[in-house]
Formats: sequence, structure tokens, C-alpha cells
Amino acid sequence: MLLTPVAKAEGTTAAEAMFGDSSAQVDYYWIPSAVFMHPEVAMAGLTEQAARDRYGQIEIKCNTFTPLKYAITSNPIEALIKLIIDPKTQKIIGIHMAAPRAADLVQALVPALKRGLTAAELAQTIGIHPSTGEELFCL
Repeated sequence: MLLTPVAKAEGTTAAEAMFGDSSAQVDYYWIPSAVFMHPEVAMAGLTEQAARDRYGQIEIKCNTFTPLKYAITSNPIEALIKLIIDPKTQKIIGIHMAAPRAADLVQALVPALKRGLTAAELAQTIGIHPSTGEELFCL
């Protein structure tokens, strides 16, 4: 992946592998990526097609919404959140988002996703109102 943070992680891992930790590896699965436009688009984990190829059956949860900040203006922004879920474990295996601050929201979830966050655990979270991030917990 041609991203500066990935290159830094690969360099660190290469140094660790050369000078001590021969098991050091970069985990590419949960590297978030984003396109900085208006609204931002961000993702981490598997795409829908990659999830179908790997797991066969998958579950998709989507939510579209207008962030409150934009709902009262004459130029509202519609946003989208999509979760890709392994139906056997209910673990979230991919997240895609188009919304204001999507990059910040998606990358903040990566540590929990790496540890196997489920859709039910995400839904039990109480969000901050009014914020775009609270919509993550409404799926």
C-alpha cells in the first residue's frame, strides 16, 4: 500500500526482523485508508467482494443519514456507513464510510476491530450527540 504510515511500519518491521525479532510482520488487514473530499470516504478491513470471496456468506448493515450539523442548512450532506459482518462470529470484518470526518472515525475504530469487535458490541455503545460518529452505533 502506497501510504506513508505503511512505509514507516514496513521500515520498522524490516529493522526489527534484521536486528532481533525474526517474527516481525506488518498486518495489512486493518490498515485504514481515506479519500479526502467532501464528504470524506474511508474504509478498513475487507471490501464487500473480498469478504464474499473469503467467507462466502456475509452480512451487510448500512445506514444513511444527514449529520445534524448539515440537516439545518440549505445544502445538506447525506452520509453512509456500511459494516461487513461475518455471520458465524458476528465480527465486523470491514467498514466503509462516506461522511464528514470519516477518516478520523474509521481509524479510531481499528484497534477494536483488530480485537474482534462485533456488530452487537458496537450497537451497545452510547455515542455523543450530536455527532457524525454516533451513527456508527445505530446499525
